[in-house]
Amino acid sequence: MRIEAAALSFVVALALESNGFAQTLEVGARDSIRLEIDRIEAQVEDGIARIVVEETFRNTSANVLEGTYAFRLPADAVVGAFSMWMEGREKKGRILEAKQARSVYNEIVRKRRDPGLLEQTGWRDFRVSVYPIPAHETVKIKLTYGHVVRDDGGLEVLEIPLPQKNGPIGDLRVHVAVTGAQLPAGLDSPSHPKAQLTIGDAGVEASFCGDGVVPTGSFLLRARLRTRQGGGDFGVTLLADRAAGSESGCFVARVVPRTVDATPIARDLVFVIDRSGSMQGRKIEQARAALLAGLDSLRPGDRFDIVSFSTDVTALGEGRLLDATPQNLERARRAAKEITASGGTNIGDALLSTIRARGHTKEAAVDGVKSGAASRLFAVVFLTDGDPTVGETDPDRILATWRKEADGARLFAFACGRAALRPPICA
Repeated sequence: MRIEAAALSFVVALALESNGFAQTLEVGARDSIRLEIDRIEAQVEDGIARIVVEETFRNTSANVLEGTYAFRLPADAVVGAFSMWMEGREKKGRILEAKQARSVYNEIVRKRRDPGLLEQTGWRDFRVSVYPIPAHETVKIKLTYGHVVRDDGGLEVLEIPLPQKNGPIGDLRVHVAVTGAQLPAGLDSPSHPKAQLTIGDAGVEASFCGDGVVPTGSFLLRARLRTRQGGGDFGVTLLADRAAGSESGCFVARVVPRTVDATPIARDLVFVIDRSGSMQGRKIEQARAALLAGLDSLRPGDRFDIVSFSTDVTALGEGRLLDATPQNLERARRAAKEITASGGTNIGDALLSTIRARGHTKEAAVDGVKSGAASRLFAVVFLTDGDPTVGETDPDRILATWRKEADGARLFAFACGRAALRPPICA
């Protein structure tokens, strides 16, 4: 059955919101439909995104199929246009309210035409009937929508839904162009690390392409904005629109705070490493690597100590916190490489030694507040693989003592090795 141009109508039912994204063409025999081409073109200007999606599906069976194209839009998106191509002809949709859409659809059915109804099925969910899909032929769908890009303190996040439940996509192409008064100073795609990202003076582009790709989620693009012309604590953009000859119009104003690097907090960090006999082999190597990574994270103005324990407890600073100077850090790296595993597991005394180091620092200050001690972050990073076997061996009493003496200090405990499912100090 051929479809005459005037006989096919699309009715778009407007919706309000959605929390997720999805695109799929559903037919009774799912293996009979293949998504051959998917082109997504996004234009972002001053925080307003316009996305055009063009998808070509092929009926690989010898039968005429009837399908349903379903999609879900971002929470604040509006449908701009919807079209389908069948037998080489484009059929454009009309945008109507839901109740009116159903009335038009019923009228089309009564006249025995071939309707294509795009209707609301959820808060931001849409479905459109796709019929007929001739045997071994294609149907092309084009969807245009727009929305304001979500801004999170100067970090803009663009999320573009990718087709789901259609298996591998023969040819997938995603392209995003960003222009406007505020251009990104940094750009990344956490969902597609292999995307090509380009930042220039005139704008920003992001591209991803692949053959036979099976999407597992949306395409995410994050941009940290910079102001093209500096000054001020806020970036303000205004987009206005008014139809020709009309006295009224509409506008979108965006006020984005300028990102400012926060002043780093001075830290006092004590790294506590279990070097008991059970840590021999791979676990002690992991402990050394973790310690070296922690030392590399220290900044000028920080202080630190390394406590290693087995039956006995040894502190690099001998009860004092060391300034994170190049000399002290180099000394600490040498000490880390020399840690070997033997003996029992004296967790209680190891924890108490960290508190003593903090107490010595407080006593050394003439005035804790004026010296800055009260404004510093004190934290203990504790790595062990087993239960206490030396000194206090009751985990509950060890924790009770820590909580009594810690005075608000933060404790981060990590289990090392497969056998350490739950370090006792995490109870």
